[in-house]
Amino acid sequence: MTTTAPSPTTYPARLNIDFVSSGRDRLTTLFRAIILAPFVVVFWGFKGTFTTLISFPVMLLLLFRQKYPRWWFDFNLEYQRFSTRFMS
Repeated sequence: MTTTAPSPTTYPARLNIDFVSSGRDRLTTLFRAIILAPFVVVFWGFKGTFTTLISFPVMLLLLFRQKYPRWWFDFNLEYQRFSTRFMS
């Protein structure tokens, strides 16, 4: 059975994005920066303090009960989704 190698110019997926330049001026750019501020506060606040404070009790739960709490799994899952969307 012989297979042919795909040529270097063909790709299995293609992405075409149309650039839209209308509707973007200094006012809307400023508005987007103002809307972004609460997300930055929540993201950096949870990243440093809250997660660190909760991690120690969860480690104790893992050590003594040998069971990962469902509420912590759900929190981590949603936090990772939020941080991935925010940082992309």
